[in-house]
Amino acid sequence: MSSRFDALDFIITTHRNILVVEGGEIREVDRLEVYECNFWGLTWGPEHIYVLMTNPGAARDCNVRVYSKPGFGLVRDIHLKHVKAGHQIFWWKGCLYMANTNRNCLSVYDLADGSMLHLAWLKTGFDYNHINSVWTDGSELYTVEHNGSKYARRRSLTGSRLRVLSMEGKSLWDVKIGKDVHNIYREGPLLYFCDSLGYRFCRYHINEKRVAGQTDVGTDWYVRGVARIPDGFLVGLSDYGKHKTPFEEWDTREGRVLLVDDSMNVVEEMVIPKCKQIFDVRVTNLPDPAHNGVAWE
Repeated sequence: MSSRFDALDFIITTHRNILVVEGGEIREVDRLEVYECNFWGLTWGPEHIYVLMTNPGAARDCNVRVYSKPGFGLVRDIHLKHVKAGHQIFWWKGCLYMANTNRNCLSVYDLADGSMLHLAWLKTGFDYNHINSVWTDGSELYTVEHNGSKYARRRSLTGSRLRVLSMEGKSLWDVKIGKDVHNIYREGPLLYFCDSLGYRFCRYHINEKRVAGQTDVGTDWYVRGVARIPDGFLVGLSDYGKHKTPFEEWDTREGRVLLVDDSMNVVEEMVIPKCKQIFDVRVTNLPDPAHNGVAWE
């Protein structure tokens, strides 16, 4: 029986490995030891692939692992002294935009000269709001304040915020919505995001100030990772039971990637075996407006 996934090529980052899915087949292209560090976001530019890696402990600096494109040959690791517990990463015009989670800001690394710029609109220096996502169309920056960390709870913050910034990092407007939100992408008047602990993938209408569609996934799944395809979306699901399971047993859990149509209905799902948590999903053989517009090949 044919599957829609047979025609979709995409990459998944998980806690300990990077998986390439082509023609419905899954292969691992890189893997980390359990307690060494973990992969987070993935992006690419014209020549290279960039994966943000966090080292053991939230206080440790991050690396960006650089690979050749498209073959995933290891080129080098870039040490980022002032990026800690980073999450999503986004290549844009020669720079890497990163959710610098444990410093509570977005950070921009210039690949040409190695300089770093920090964009802050909140109190910095610690994981106060758990900033975890970044996307841009070149005119504005879009990010997420998760507000679910233990530090945020101590400050009596409730609910996540979708935040829109100028390219210089000035806060323009925000929407309070969801619980433990990840990912953000804008398409006209619509914002798409993962309401991770609301157990849904959401579409929010900016002008009408309302949820204009959602995909409910059930309380067994933690929603994170989005790619846009011409007639829908790929959405990552992690087994929510992992959050209550000893770390050593995470490899026994399966993840899912959902194929969701433009009406926010699930068309099909693909099992991702023994994947720990799914962090990022990027399509390679089709245009993905939720990424940066740079062709894979």
